[in-house]
Amino acid sequence: MTDSFFSQIHLGRYELKERIGTGGMARVFSALDTNLDRTVAVKILHDHLADDETFKERFQREARFVASFSHPNIIQVYDFDVVEIGNQCVYYMVMPYIPGNTLKDVLENYQKSDQRMPQAEVLSIISKLGEALDYAHDRGMVHRDVKPANIMFTEQGEPLLSDFGIARLVASSNLTQDGVTTGTPTYMSPEQVTGLPVDARSDIYALGVILFEMLSGRAPYVEENNISTMLQHIKAPIPRLSDFLESENPALDNVIYSALAKAPDDRFNSTQEMVTAVQQAFITPQIGSIPGTIKIDNPVSVVQQTSTANTNSLSLAAITSQLQPTLILRRSPQGIFVVGLVVIGLLVTVALTGRVWMTPASSISEQNISAVPSMTGEEVFYFTADFAPNSELNAGWQIADDSTTSQEFTADGFYRFSNLQPGTAATSIFDPAYQYSNVSITLEAVLDADSGRSSGYGIVFNYLDDDHYNVFAVDGAGRYSIWVREAGNWQELRQADENWTNAEAVHPIGESNQLHIEINDGHFSGYVNDILVADVTDSTLTMGNVGIYLATPNSSTASLRVDSYAVEPVSQTTPSMTADEEG
Repeated sequence: MTDSFFSQIHLGRYELKERIGTGGMARVFSALDTNLDRTVAVKILHDHLADDETFKERFQREARFVASFSHPNIIQVYDFDVVEIGNQCVYYMVMPYIPGNTLKDVLENYQKSDQRMPQAEVLSIISKLGEALDYAHDRGMVHRDVKPANIMFTEQGEPLLSDFGIARLVASSNLTQDGVTTGTPTYMSPEQVTGLPVDARSDIYALGVILFEMLSGRAPYVEENNISTMLQHIKAPIPRLSDFLESENPALDNVIYSALAKAPDDRFNSTQEMVTAVQQAFITPQIGSIPGTIKIDNPVSVVQQTSTANTNSLSLAAITSQLQPTLILRRSPQGIFVVGLVVIGLLVTVALTGRVWMTPASSISEQNISAVPSMTGEEVFYFTADFAPNSELNAGWQIADDSTTSQEFTADGFYRFSNLQPGTAATSIFDPAYQYSNVSITLEAVLDADSGRSSGYGIVFNYLDDDHYNVFAVDGAGRYSIWVREAGNWQELRQADENWTNAEAVHPIGESNQLHIEINDGHFSGYVNDILVADVTDSTLTMGNVGIYLATPNSSTASLRVDSYAVEPVSQTTPSMTADEEG
């Protein structure tokens, strides 16, 4: 239903006027409460959120629960209801109409004037938000989407936290499956990004992001797209707040380190504990003075140094003297030096392009990851991804949910990749920091039975951008092909009379296929279910990223369930086209 449809209609006693806001979960209208003759705000949930039979019951339960809240810094829910308009159920909540700015607006105004929010104002806001969250957490409610846009100000300047219950309601709808989460990327905790269960400590993490933003004028992780931002929450070191302040405040640094800890167990136990630490930090900014925190002497200084250093002058002695880490120096396939540091239980990998990864050092050996010398003497990042919910490798894969594609991890250990646009080719690329030339790649996946039968899927390699890559693919009709996409144009590499060739080796739609390709100096050997089907040579593209391909026919969409994806050293023998050859 469009905004024009809702304008000037009645929802019970409420006469809607104009839309005053919108978001991923609801639209907000100003309205007249005809009984009390006052202006209110009516939040109408988007139609598609109610596509399951239990939504009405859950909506009423959550709305009734939030309406029972009575706290000066939580927006009161006056009323809620469900009405049917033209065979469509409309779910709405009624709240006070607050015409003032949000915290997002306030922060943007400070940024435009190149000013920072005064610390007294920061302390007042963070204290009241902490009290509001503590109140909700004590009653079993986790917000899940704490962000500046959900924090409004009254005419008296009091902050009010809105949207309690809505994120939890949406998270439990049939639009979000196990392993998928809701939230706003800039403020999402690592467990939210990876689709793990959340509790009050996820709200503490978001409050820590807001505290950092209010004090520094920027969010801790600022990337060009949502996926990159989410990956930073998982991998990147926590920025040192003092680097963005006019004067050092180690105590505030420690507050941020505790609030933004990657592991929930390492964060503050409650928002009240965090607020107390902030108050103490403003009074006595001494390292180690905050209860429940640890002393960390500038854990990102080495990252900052190595990200700008010249590879010829990189001082290993300087690094080890500062952090006393276990250090590994290796060179990537592209000749970029990569420094691996085991510091405070973390493996910090810093490419000298400024890109950073952080991984629990104790789990590296368990994640099927290795750096193996290649034939050139350089080390290459090899891995086997099984998409288990706790796998560190999941952070390297794209996660998205929009009108064109959907990528998500499921609780039972699969990577689901959907192409929602008929007649298009889509790719999901593993971490772009890793490029490969001579390599062996294996994909095991199933094309969902409700996909278009001629949908194609397979292995992307030599990927430079969406107009330059190779793909080895099969389709639901039992065919295979191998292509190069050069400057936006497709060319099938076998020089056959047909672009797609039937083969008994290829299992049809709904059944699992294992695709395997050996890439060796422009020579490609493609196998389907251990049978060699393609053996070609092409020198168009020689190195690039790797990933997954999914193409749709003109009249349907496609969804792929990926069981595993492995990148390994290329075999040293090249098979012939004789034994077990198909097609």
